[in-house]
Amino acid sequence: MFRFLAATILIASLAGAAEAQDGMYLRYAYPEGKRLTYDVKASSSLQTLGASLRQEWKSKQGATLEGDGSQRVTVALEDMFESEPASGGIVEREILTQLVDSNIQFTLSGVGDISDFSVEGLDRVPFRDRQMKQVILVQLRQMYAAAVPKLPTGEIKVKESWDVVRELQVKEGVVDLDDTYTSTYTIKKLKKKDGYACVEVEEKTEIETRGYMMFGPDPYRTIGSGTRKGKFLFDTERGILLEYEGDAKLDLKYGSVGAPEESMQASSSRVKFSRKLKNIEN
Repeated sequence: MFRFLAATILIASLAGAAEAQDGMYLRYAYPEGKRLTYDVKASSSLQTLGASLRQEWKSKQGATLEGDGSQRVTVALEDMFESEPASGGIVEREILTQLVDSNIQFTLSGVGDISDFSVEGLDRVPFRDRQMKQVILVQLRQMYAAAVPKLPTGEIKVKESWDVVRELQVKEGVVDLDDTYTSTYTIKKLKKKDGYACVEVEEKTEIETRGYMMFGPDPYRTIGSGTRKGKFLFDTERGILLEYEGDAKLDLKYGSVGAPEESMQASSSRVKFSRKLKNIEN
């Protein structure tokens, strides 16, 4: 009897180990005819010589299935808030509030390739402010797109990792940005969420950014580098990103085009970003 039980336990444990080692394919596969909506919260802080700036905002993100199987992602900005310290307290600025109800859009493939960027809402901004607002919107678009994990092209197992180099280049109006994200993603564990099989994934990313932009008649450039740590929960049964959290720290320099790097103004930035699935709607 003891031998039978021991053999049964051994077989069960081996079967469980084999099952845990089964490979899987991760793919974005939003349900046809449905719309996913996410609640997104973000904040950024910028420190420069003699200045400190903090921004907070919320947005609603939706995704719908396109005819070729890709997804069209739309981000509607809302609750934009920006402040800076001043003598006697904190002063709220009104730059970001003009961007409320603006939309950021891009297309997402099954493995997370990003294309077809667009920005809507600049026509509502007074002409004198449009250059600055366009710079901000394009930078936000880069951030939202970069926080969509790119998935492995082949089979992957728990405890395994995959590496991704993602280049997000965009030239629109007064802005020309070239960002490179070099990421390592590691599947930490399997878990259940609302009855569906999921994987919890850890992210470590190196960031390089280069940009050119116009303010008035003058061209400026930015250069910078940093890191981002994050994690996300992915529903492997339905192909849905359920949750994402990221925390990025960047060292940046800013100055007029042609100025030597050592004369550029240095700053540091920290950006926190979270996205959480709210509804799957008809």
